[in-house]
Amino acid sequence: MPTPAAHRATGATRAENAHATIGVAGAAVGLVVGLSALRGTAALSGTGSIGQVAALSVAGRGTATSVLVLVTDRVRTMPWFGSRPLWRRALDVVGLSLIHGLLGLFLTGALFAVFQQAFQGVALDRFAGTFWVAAASGGAAYIASSSLTALTGRSLATPLAAFLTVGVLASALSAPDPYWWERYFSELGEGTGASSTIFNLTLLLTGIALLTVVEFIAHDLDRWARATGEDHRAVTAVRVMLTLVGVLVALVSRSVSVLWHDVLAQSLVVVFALTPLVLAGARCAACPGP
Repeated sequence: MPTPAAHRATGATRAENAHATIGVAGAAVGLVVGLSALRGTAALSGTGSIGQVAALSVAGRGTATSVLVLVTDRVRTMPWFGSRPLWRRALDVVGLSLIHGLLGLFLTGALFAVFQQAFQGVALDRFAGTFWVAAASGGAAYIASSSLTALTGRSLATPLAAFLTVGVLASALSAPDPYWWERYFSELGEGTGASSTIFNLTLLLTGIALLTVVEFIAHDLDRWARATGEDHRAVTAVRVMLTLVGVLVALVSRSVSVLWHDVLAQSLVVVFALTPLVLAGARCAACPGP
């Protein structure tokens, strides 16, 4: 009879095989994209470059793979994740998938730009360029599959922090005013250009993903409360306050209204500061009297 260790090894092997298969499928799609989009010799970075085609392909593969894993594997392995209302599940799937896709787009574009700077003047023919597009697409599909299959609140925090950082930097790099930082941070979200679009989309998706993180945290806290006999008011307090943080982050855009931006930004600071106090108060209220 197989031992528990053998069962775990078999499960890990099956999971790794699934990730590798998804990666190969992503590389195959990248191969088609590269052959279709690249017509001749191209630079590594810039308009019409190998890096641009690779970044767009990575965004598509990362998003599609994330949707596939979240809709199939996560519902099967985390029943509570799939038992929530349809609109809530759809919001999680869309938010997390776009975060993985756009993070791949930003990082791929930046990586090819670095290579272009390191190898000044280099250009690759259609087939060499297609190879790198396929490699980037396969890697994106593999990483997205591995990341979301092992999804937890803690593991989600890392790509979320990376997405927020990279998104803001991408917005800053494309800002029409290079001295935006001399005034205020939220100026990146003003206007209708690429910089403001990237900035506002980054905040919107970060806020949506924070709502998903809250669900993981609340689920873990609920299990802890049941196991220890802790009052559920503490769990409810955490869920409500962190949900407010996520909603405020998603809505705090200066492009719609300066007044409402200031109100929401100040509310975000207040809610974030009050969260530990509300949690402490809820726990104290649950403590037995003398």
